[in-house]
Amino acid sequence: MIRLREGERLYSEEETYLMMRAESELRRAQEASHPEAVKAHYELAEGYLGRVHCFAPVDVDAEQN
Repeated sequence: MIRLREGERLYSEEETYLMMRAESELRRAQEASHPEAVKAHYELAEGYLGRVHCFAPVDVDAEQN
């Protein structure tokens, strides 16, 4: 099932979840006051985004047929 569309790129539910987690960690990094906490949240966000980039792009034309 596809949940999010940006331009012609379709994202799976798992990719959408990982992107939402990354966004959450970025917000937490911005709100954190301790430098080690900021670093940890940025590292978590980087990990989630790295996992998103491991997915192969979905073929929009094949998905619509």
